[in-house]
Amino acid sequence: MWGTVIGQRRSGGTPGSGTARTAKDRGPEMRYQRLADIVELAILLQARRFGMTLDDVQAEFSVSRSTAERMRGAVEAAFK
Repeated sequence: MWGTVIGQRRSGGTPGSGTARTAKDRGPEMRYQRLADIVELAILLQARRFGMTLDDVQAEFSVSRSTAERMRGAVEAAFK
C-alpha cells in the first residue's frame, strides 16, 4: 500500500518540469544512488502504516511518474 510522505528532500528538478536530471548528468555514482533510493524507499514504506502513493514517491525522490513506477517495481521484486 502507498500512503503519505511529508516534505521533499532532494533537488534536481521537479516531475514534469523538464529539469529532472538524467543518468548522463549524474555520472558513475548514479547507479549507487539509484540503489540507495530503492533501499530508502523500502525503508520509508516499512515505516509508514499506509505506505505511499506514486505521487508521494515522485515528490520524495524528485522523479517522473514512470521512474516512480519502476522504483515501486524494484522494491516489490526485491522484497517479495
